[in-house]
Amino acid sequence: MKIKGNYTILLMILFLMIFMVGCSKTTGNIVGDNKSESETDIVEDVSEMVNSETNTAKLQESAQVSEQTSETDVADEEKESVEYVEEITIYQAIVNHTANVRAGASVDDERLGTVKKGVIVTVLEELGDWCLVLWNEQEVYIMSQYLDEATQEIINEIASQNTEEQSGVVSENKEAVSETVEVAQNDTNLTNNESEVLDFDFTIPDEEGTAAETPEVSPYTFEARVLNSGPIYSKSRVVIYVKTDHPDGNKMYVTAGDKSSHVVLGMYYNDINYVDMDNIYTSFEKVNGGYVCVVSPQNSGNYTYTFTDASVPQHSVVMGSIDIMVNDRAAEEDAFYQNVINSVTTPEMTDKQKMDAICEYVRNNFKYKQSGPGGTIIFLTSLEGPWVDTRRIHCDEATGIMMEFAKRLGLQSECTYAGYAQHVYATVTIDGVPYIYDASPHGETGIVSSWDYVL
Repeated sequence: MKIKGNYTILLMILFLMIFMVGCSKTTGNIVGDNKSESETDIVEDVSEMVNSETNTAKLQESAQVSEQTSETDVADEEKESVEYVEEITIYQAIVNHTANVRAGASVDDERLGTVKKGVIVTVLEELGDWCLVLWNEQEVYIMSQYLDEATQEIINEIASQNTEEQSGVVSENKEAVSETVEVAQNDTNLTNNESEVLDFDFTIPDEEGTAAETPEVSPYTFEARVLNSGPIYSKSRVVIYVKTDHPDGNKMYVTAGDKSSHVVLGMYYNDINYVDMDNIYTSFEKVNGGYVCVVSPQNSGNYTYTFTDASVPQHSVVMGSIDIMVNDRAAEEDAFYQNVINSVTTPEMTDKQKMDAICEYVRNNFKYKQSGPGGTIIFLTSLEGPWVDTRRIHCDEATGIMMEFAKRLGLQSECTYAGYAQHVYATVTIDGVPYIYDASPHGETGIVSSWDYVL
C-alpha cells in the first residue's frame, strides 16, 4: 500500500511540473534553466523516496524469509538433537562383583566408595571400559566389566526385598574388610605378588551414618598395642597387635579420623606366628589371641586409630582405639645430613675429601638390612622403622644417602648399576671427574639365623 500511494504522489508532482512549465514560456532563459534544475531535483528526490520504500519492502520481505529459514534451522537442530539423544540407550544393570565407584572414568580419579554385588544401577552412558551410572543419586563411573544388563525379572526380585539390606551402598566406612583386597584390586588388575607390599588408603571421610556417629560399643573384647620397639615416624610402617575375641578379622577395619594414613596389605614379619600362613594378604592377619594390622601414618602429629566391628551389616560399632605419636621423618633426616656434614667435614677440605669422609662415616655407622643365610630378606618387628632410626640400609638406600650428601655439597651425582647381584652405588662428579662412592655396609653385619618371636 505504501508503494502504490507514492506512485500517485509522483504523478501529481509531474502534472504540477508540466503545468508550471506551460505557464512560464514567456520568462527568461535563466529562470527557465533554474526551473529545469529544480524539476530535476524534485524528480530525483521522489525517485529516491520510491526506491527507499521499495528497498524497505524488500528488506521486510527478506527479513520474513530469514526468520522462516531461522525457524526451519532451529527445528532441524532440535530434530537432530532429539535423534542424537535417542541413540543413547539408558538401561538398568546389575553389579556382578564388588566394584569401586569413582568420580571419573579412570583409576586415577577419586574413589567415592564401593558398591556390592547384586545392586541395580542405571547406566546413563557407555564409555569403553567404563560406564557412567546413576548411583546413590549421583552420576559416577564404574568399570564396564562389573556390570551386566539386568532383566525385568531380576529387577522385580530385588525390588521386592528389603531396600536397606539390598542397597549395597558403601561409602568407604561401611564396607567390611572382607572385601578390602577385592576393592583394592577390582579396577587396577593387581597381581597377588608375595614380594610386593601394597598401600591401601583407608582414610574415611565424615558423613551421615558413619561408625563415628554410632554410640554403641562392640560386644567383643579389645586391647591394642604397638609392636615397634623404636619411635614412630611419618611414612613408616606401624605394626599394631589387636587382642580380641572377635571371630572374623575380615569384619573389622581401622581408621585414623581426619588424618592421612594407609593400611599396608601383605606385610609379613618373621618374628610373628601367623595362624594362616597361606593367606597373608588382608588388613587383619590372624595370630594367637587376636590380629595384627600394619598402618602407615603419612604426616607427623598425634594419631588416633579407631577399630570398628563391621560384623553386623549396615550397623558398624566401635571396638576401641589407640593413640600413636608420630615424629616428622623428613625433619629427622634433614637433621641427620646436617649433623654428619658438620661433624666429619671442615671448610678447608676439598669436595673429594668431604665426600670420602662422609662415605667412611656411613659405612662405619650403618648395618646392612637383616637377611637369612640364603640371602632371603627377613623382616622383624623389633627392627621396623626408617633407616634414620634403625641405621640399617640396603645398597639402594646407601646410594640415595650419598647422592643427597653430594647434592647438599653442590655436586652432581647419579645412581650406577654395578653389573652384578642388582648392586648399585653413587657416582659423584667432582671437578669434571667421576668418582665411585659405595657406602653400602658389609653384608656380614646383616646376616641373622635366629630371632625371638614377639607373638
